[in-house]
Amino acid sequence: MHKLEAIKTYLTSWVDKESKLLEEKVFAALRTEKTAISNGFMDSLKAICEKTADAQVADGISYISYSHICFNFLNKQPLYLIESFNEDWFFSSSISTHTYDPAWLTDMLHEFYDRAQKEHRRYVEKINATEVEKIMLILLDTHTKHLMSFVEGLLRETKLDDIDEYNRLNKDELKITMGNYRGLFRVVRECKEERGEQGK
Repeated sequence: MHKLEAIKTYLTSWVDKESKLLEEKVFAALRTEKTAISNGFMDSLKAICEKTADAQVADGISYISYSHICFNFLNKQPLYLIESFNEDWFFSSSISTHTYDPAWLTDMLHEFYDRAQKEHRRYVEKINATEVEKIMLILLDTHTKHLMSFVEGLLRETKLDDIDEYNRLNKDELKITMGNYRGLFRVVRECKEERGEQGK
C-alpha cells in the first residue's frame, strides 16, 4: 500500500466516521450542558475584566481577545489565551492576560486524538505522527468555530451591564473577539458605551 492510499484508507475507514461521532457529541454537549458551558466562559470573562480593571490603565480598554493556541492543545495546556488591549490591539502590549480552557471540549478532542494515534499505528510505515497531528488541528479549528458561534449567541443574550467586573472597566467602545492566536478572528460582541448600547 502506497502512502497516499494508506492516508485515504485511514481517513475513510476511521477518521471520517469517528469525526462525525465527535461532532455529534460536541453539539449534544452544547445543548445539554449549556448552563455549565456558559458559566465557564462567563467566569473567564469576569476574571479578565477584573484583572484589567485592577491594572488601572489611563487610556482605557478597547479589546478583549480570546485566542486559541494549537501548541497549548497538543501539550494539554489551557487552550485559550485571553488578553485585554487598548485601541492599538495587537500592535501594543496586552494590559492583562488570563486563560480559558473549555475542558468539556478539550477532553473530547484529546480522547479522539489518543484513539487516532493508536489507529494510525496500523499504517505506521506509511503515515507518520505529524500527519495525524495535522488532521487533529483541522478538527480543533472546526470545533473552536462551533464554540465561537455558541459564545457569540451567549454574549448576544447577556446583559453585560449587570456584571460588576465588566462595569469596573475604563471603556468607551469595547470589542470581544475570538479566533486563532495572532490570526483570523471574529468579533463576538461589540459594546458601545457612548451610544448607551451594549452591542449590535
